[in-house]
Amino acid sequence: MVVKYWPAAAPREENALPFLVKQIDRATITDYFQSGRRYTIRGITLYTKPTDILEVGFLISRKAGNAVKRNKTRRLFRGLLINILAFFPGQHGYLFLFHRSYYSGSALAGSVHQLLNRANNAA
Repeated sequence: MVVKYWPAAAPREENALPFLVKQIDRATITDYFQSGRRYTIRGITLYTKPTDILEVGFLISRKAGNAVKRNKTRRLFRGLLINILAFFPGQHGYLFLFHRSYYSGSALAGSVHQLLNRANNAA
């Protein structure tokens, strides 16, 4: 009988993204809510503010469905973030607040692109 083992996990780098991106920590979230510019579309609210380097973060409301739906939305957004990171201007911080869950990457991608275009045109 052959016993199969899972391969060893690769060591995780501190920042695996190809661009310099800082994750928004919990302490500065209230600063985004108070002093950031707000843009809303189809269940997503985007808060932006000028920063030293590119910062990206996201929150998902508990009203956005059960844990399975929220986790699927998280996975979709993380995958989308890696693919569209080039569309983010460098000297801003972006905090996405999801009010509902997303089931497809295309619906989420369209909403995020519209929000980014609106924020970039206003700046």
